[in-house]
Amino acid sequence: MGYPRYVAVGDSRPEGVREIVSHDGRDHAFVFTAKVGDKEVNGCDFLHFDEDGRIDDFTVMVRPLSAAQALAQAMGAQFDRIRQEAMGG
Repeated sequence: MGYPRYVAVGDSRPEGVREIVSHDGRDHAFVFTAKVGDKEVNGCDFLHFDEDGRIDDFTVMVRPLSAAQALAQAMGAQFDRIRQEAMGG
């Protein structure tokens, strides 16, 4: 499957992504580090796929709190652009 397309927020970029997949291929975890401004983010995305291969559960976890707050601020500042890209525009 490969890891999902990450949308850059501000100057954030994933530096390393490690994918962990369940034996049936329906659960994926993507462990990553990234920078948001001067903050280093450690995170993990958890995805579950239904019988048709569509994502039916998605959880994002990031730490530390200061980096999560910086990420939230950066995403909020670019919400309209992110929404437009997500809608295929």
